[in-house]
Amino acid sequence: AKQGSPAQGEIISALVRDSGLNIEVGGGIRSKADIEYLLTSGVRRVVLGSICVSDPELVKTWLKEFGCDKIVLALDCQLKDGVPVVKTHGWQEDS
Repeated sequence: AKQGSPAQGEIISALVRDSGLNIEVGGGIRSKADIEYLLTSGVRRVVLGSICVSDPELVKTWLKEFGCDKIVLALDCQLKDGVPVVKTHGWQEDS
């Protein structure tokens, strides 16, 4: 996620191919090409995080294009003085 793009594509593809498991992948997914690559690799669902905060309109188009069964929205939170704060970009930024 800190890189801003999926870094383990070959490993993920092999895991999907060889395990027979339903795999969800998230972390650093910020482009349509990332989503297409993962889905064509056999990933069951793609988990989007930071992009939901930084570009919600783009995420809406992806939900329409790929379907709600292929995309999961997830946000990471951290408590700061008892107040939940959404963390983005690999836990590097507050939102």
